[in-house]
Amino acid sequence: MADPATGIPLRFQTCSFDNFDLSRNPLMGRALTACRQLVDGARAFVFLSGGTGLGKTHLLTATVMEWRRQGAPSWFWEAPELMAHLRGTFERHKRDPESPDLDAEVHSLQGAGVLLGLDDFATQNETPWVNEQVYRILNARYTAMAPTIVTSNVSPGEIDERIRSRFREGLVACEGRDVRG
Repeated sequence: MADPATGIPLRFQTCSFDNFDLSRNPLMGRALTACRQLVDGARAFVFLSGGTGLGKTHLLTATVMEWRRQGAPSWFWEAPELMAHLRGTFERHKRDPESPDLDAEVHSLQGAGVLLGLDDFATQNETPWVNEQVYRILNARYTAMAPTIVTSNVSPGEIDERIRSRFREGLVACEGRDVRG
């Protein structure tokens, strides 16, 4: 179950920078530094790309939690869940025009003062509609320099070229071994 205030799944609710064990995966030092820089305001974007089990979600969660500890709003979304949420918003509004519409929901995700943590990017079901919503959110965050952290298991070359280009300055290639096993 996810924390309703943060969206963070139960498994990750204790993640922090302090308990990220670099001795288990020393090659993740650059990723840890980049996440801390995001929290400190030294960078606006972090895009952690690499194989499974390296600690990317731990670092994303630690970033979201630290951002909240400093009193600033933040969201944690798993990419497929965010797309399901947006589809649900769209469908509800079609049935009940008084309910929030898709544009209002997308606009809330574009917020400059809010950190967006998007986990497992590029695992969402790719359709033209999904790609359009993802682009709308990430492009608006890029142009507003809104703090954003994204994780992905796919190689950067497999990500939409427009998004890859915009977030290139925050790209951190994550390496190491799967520490889950």
